[in-house]
This record gives sequence, C-alpha cells and structure tokens, in this order.
Amino acid sequence: MWFFKALYIAQEYLYTSLLFYGSMPTFTIIVEEGEDGYLVSEVLGLQGCHTQAKTYDELIKRTKEAIHLYLKCKKPAEEPPKFVSLQHLEVEA
Repeated sequence: MWFFKALYIAQEYLYTSLLFYGSMPTFTIIVEEGEDGYLVSEVLGLQGCHTQAKTYDELIKRTKEAIHLYLKCKKPAEEPPKFVSLQHLEVEA
C-alpha cells in the first residue's frame, strides 16, 4: 500500500531542456513512501520518469538526474501539464 507523503516542485538548470522549453523548466513530482520504506518520486508529465531513494534529499537529487536523462533521451511531445491542485477526499466505504 502506498501512502502519499509530499508534493515537491523540483527544478534544475538542464541544458537539454532549455533547448526544448526555452527557459528553466519546473516539474511537478509526487513523492510517496513504499511498503519497504523507500521514498519514490514520479515526475508528472514525463511518462515513466521515476526513481527511489532512502532519504528525501537523495530522492530529490536522483529525481533531478532522472529528469535530465529523460530529457536527454526523449523529448516530451508538449510542455508538462500545469499543476492545479491537491485534494484529499473522504469517501464512505
């Protein structure tokens, strides 16, 4: 079972992404904690771009590396979707 732990906007000066976007890009990532205690990040708008680490700082570092490698190997078809909101919904079982 996955537990939503944090939402963090990661950004980094990436030469390859500057060529595509024309400015310093900002990516929205979702950070979750797995059953094994590892933190897992998923980059919204970059399908299949994710990584994991034991600490939050290491996860952010690895996520930036994953974004860099993703953009170096595969150009997204369009700009990533703009993050709008985060909601917690209570649903009766």
